Amino acid sequence: MKIKSLLDTLSEVAIENDLGTPYIVGGIPRDVLLKTETVFHDIDITTGRDDIDKLAEAFAQKTNGSGRGLSDHKQVIIDGLKFDFSSNFKYKNIKDLIKAKEYTVSDELAEETFSRDFTVNALLLSLDFKQIVDVTGKGIEHLENGILACPLDCTLSFKESPNRILRAFYYKAKFGFKFDDSVSKAIKDNLDLLKTINARYASEMINSIVRADPSILEELIEIGALQKIPLTKYLTKVLLKNRRILDVI
Repeated sequence: MKIKSLLDTLSEVAIENDLGTPYIVGGIPRDVLLKTETVFHDIDITTGRDDIDKLAEAFAQKTNGSGRGLSDHKQVIIDGLKFDFSSNFKYKNIKDLIKAKEYTVSDELAEETFSRDFTVNALLLSLDFKQIVDVTGKGIEHLENGILACPLDCTLSFKESPNRILRAFYYKAKFGFKFDDSVSKAIKDNLDLLKTINARYASEMINSIVRADPSILEELIEIGALQKIPLTKYLTKVLLKNRRILDVI
């Protein structure tokens, strides 16, 4: 089935079962606005509702897709195309954190959106690709200006998911984003969180960062980030080549 047909089916399933309004979130809305090459391999879906797993199951049944439950989301695979249904993670005190904010989506969807890592990844794209919803009110502006910022307090974000620190550097390397001052400060203040990241994930991410932009290696050394994570063979080779290995070990 073509992607458009699948997205139309997803919309129909949501309406038929009264399961909210699904949106595409994450990398695709960002890439559409950046006008970069968009690879439709993984499509992240959110509704903001706690019953999104029911939407995933109904969609899998309707399309004869293979559904599986992962640690933090549901996934439906159809002809190699993956639909990832968000677990709709929300900060524990999110209602208080956004009570003074203005938004045009449901409270549930706003709570999920403001709990995401960065504003540029918190944009919502309608399934027909005709509307981008900027719930935080900053996502489009930050994309246009090449700024990476958190929807809410960055320290809270990084403590909830230390992986986000490495993702910040990955997006900087891949897209050339500049860190908002709040991001830079939160990273420097919370470097020890890097020690808690799964070693395999940390290794894969740090290799991807340096491959995407070798110049970021210097920044990682200077702030002390590389001293907090296991060195990979690739990174060790790069450090030796640049004669910086002694600055890290």
